[in-house]
Amino acid sequence: MIYLDYASHTPPCEAALAAFIHAEKLTTGNANARHTAGQTARVLWERTTRGISAFMGSEGADLIHVSGASEGNVRAITGLAQAYRHQGRHILSTCYAHPSENAALASLTEQGYEIDHVRIKQNGLIDLAHLEASLRVDTILLCISAVDSELGVVQPLEEIAGIIRAHANGGAHANRGICTSRDAHTNQNTNASGNSHAHCHLHIDAAQAVGKVPLPSFDALGASTMTFSAHKFYGVGGSGVLLCRRGVVLDGVYDGGTPAPGLAAACHAALDEALREMTVRTAHVAKLHKKLTDALAQYPQVRINSPVMPAHHTTPRNPYILNLSVANTRGTAFRDALNRHRVCVSVKAACATDQTPSRPVQAISDKKNALSSWRISLSHLTTPEEIDAFLHIFHTCHTELTAQ
Repeated sequence: MIYLDYASHTPPCEAALAAFIHAEKLTTGNANARHTAGQTARVLWERTTRGISAFMGSEGADLIHVSGASEGNVRAITGLAQAYRHQGRHILSTCYAHPSENAALASLTEQGYEIDHVRIKQNGLIDLAHLEASLRVDTILLCISAVDSELGVVQPLEEIAGIIRAHANGGAHANRGICTSRDAHTNQNTNASGNSHAHCHLHIDAAQAVGKVPLPSFDALGASTMTFSAHKFYGVGGSGVLLCRRGVVLDGVYDGGTPAPGLAAACHAALDEALREMTVRTAHVAKLHKKLTDALAQYPQVRINSPVMPAHHTTPRNPYILNLSVANTRGTAFRDALNRHRVCVSVKAACATDQTPSRPVQAISDKKNALSSWRISLSHLTTPEEIDAFLHIFHTCHTELTAQ
């Protein structure tokens, strides 16, 4: 089998497995219990939790252990929307939103919230001018993917956060919105600090970013919430993190239940290894990415959808995801053909349905091309020999499918 779907799931590394087994053997008691066995578990739980926070630069945030970024996204979005509904019901998102985010937003729409989408440019980056123009006094939330799972574009989080801060401080577009009465503006759109301009919270889905591309410190960035999943960076499945800046309220979010020290320890170990090895891993993957794109460029019917940032661009490159289309061939058909040769790729995010076109690809091209798109996602575990074998199989599938 040639596995090229690492954006969907990564196998646990030895360090994560060892940490999980050690913690599970060590912690007989419930970490909430007051006896000795419980307190042993509590010490390990708290130590690994502090370690994850230190890695993320989030000592000024609460760390909530969740089952993964999907659960974290739903809890963050619904929690923020409900907690700050008195300040407004306008939410901004993008075409990059994960299905878990879209599900939460759809539910909020039924409750009377207004959802708008910020445009993306041809290079896949958020249109910052459109973001600034879209902010209103009743905008309470912006949802951003640090790295999207389909095109692999790395977004300029610090610039985005800067626009949100400027808006909260009364930027050029801070007076846009539904309120025309000065009294209504004062009464309905005053944030907790007394600022007459509504404060927009920033939620970041960092599932495809953590351990793969450099990220700013969570505390320094000033985002309200961030989510990520351990199984995206070689941790154990069923483990994720929701960071919430202290002072920010998530309505209805219960951070309780029985702690799982083993999962926390495995997440900490995998994150430690991923961050230490990031430079070496990325360099290896970049070589494979170039080999792939150079070979695929020889096919006239192949279109590479993942934008390539110019060398001078300040946003880091992400070689882990390569999205492509083969003209007049459904992405699902190409995926299935590859699968018959025991090659694993995805059409879109693993949680998405097959029947609709890729929204990010459609945003930078058209619906027909989006329906033909599919994704290769690489790893430091991928070998040059696997890429050679993949390219041979790709040629066979390409010949069969484009001849029909």
